[in-house]
Amino acid sequence: MLVVGLAGGTASGKTTVVEAICDALGPDRVAVLGLDHYYRDLSALPLNERKTYNFDHPDAFDLPLILDHLQALERGEAIQRPSYSFALSVRTDETVRIESAPVVMVEGILALAHPELLAHYDLRIFVDSADDLRLIRRLERDVADRGRSLEETTSRYLRWVRPMHQAFVEPSKAEADIVLRNHRSPERAIRLLVKALGA
Repeated sequence: MLVVGLAGGTASGKTTVVEAICDALGPDRVAVLGLDHYYRDLSALPLNERKTYNFDHPDAFDLPLILDHLQALERGEAIQRPSYSFALSVRTDETVRIESAPVVMVEGILALAHPELLAHYDLRIFVDSADDLRLIRRLERDVADRGRSLEETTSRYLRWVRPMHQAFVEPSKAEADIVLRNHRSPERAIRLLVKALGA
């Protein structure tokens, strides 16, 4: 089994890289542990407080559950991955069964920022992209997919996303074995990466 940690700034293209790897290797050979599904459950807080929560800080994630599920996949066991509602900022009742596979990918903005996770990785990848491109993609995604207004998305970016990127995400690039430059054409790098992973 190969355990891969894949990080990068918000809207840097991490999902695109993961999808390309899954397509090349085959879905039965890759188990993806997306950290976006492992935010702490904020259902005990009123909605107005949830909307002002900093989701870009390492403490926003349920690290014990992430580690529990990663260790289960490493043992060859299936997990019930939680699902998260970004519109309501709560963990939903729905879970998704993830089977263990020869390649386990842990993907998220802070996948390389937690020392507890770093200890499990055989390979560490950071997807790098220009700040202006990431901002545009983030605005489009949050408005279209996460039920947030342009004003709210811009406010969150300036208040949390940008400073947390500078404090935690960007420094975690130093932990990477491979840096994919997504503001260039990443296809060649992805092909080489897939080849290294055993396609």
